[in-house]
Amino acid sequence: RRPGAGRGRAGGVAAGAAAAEGAAGGGAAGELPASWTDPAKGTAVYETVLILRPDLSEGEVEAEVGEFRDFLEAQGAQDVEVAVKGRQRMASPIKGEWNGIFALFMYAAPFQCSRAVQNRLSAPDDAKRVMRFITVRP
Repeated sequence: RRPGAGRGRAGGVAAGAAAAEGAAGGGAAGELPASWTDPAKGTAVYETVLILRPDLSEGEVEAEVGEFRDFLEAQGAQDVEVAVKGRQRMASPIKGEWNGIFALFMYAAPFQCSRAVQNRLSAPDDAKRVMRFITVRP
């Protein structure tokens, strides 16, 4: 069984947060922002994974991650944590590519933020850099 599976919502958030904090060099282990453990009314905790094109330079990846983080914060997201997993080989190709650069975003945001994320990442100009994405509520 994978870590965090079957432990309910808090277990999934804790497992994802540990990954995000570990990569981002966050605070002490096990400390989660209050907005993740007890979201305010009208907000929820989300995880968004972006798979970026493998031919992007490190600077382009940092720019894309920073731009998306700024977008989330403009939509009202709080406590945004980012973990860039780097270039990984995938089980099947996406747009002819077997590799992709994975970036995980964890944040608490108003419900309408997920719709804005969907619209933003589905836009044709983002399709040039983002091969695939998914947003879930852990």
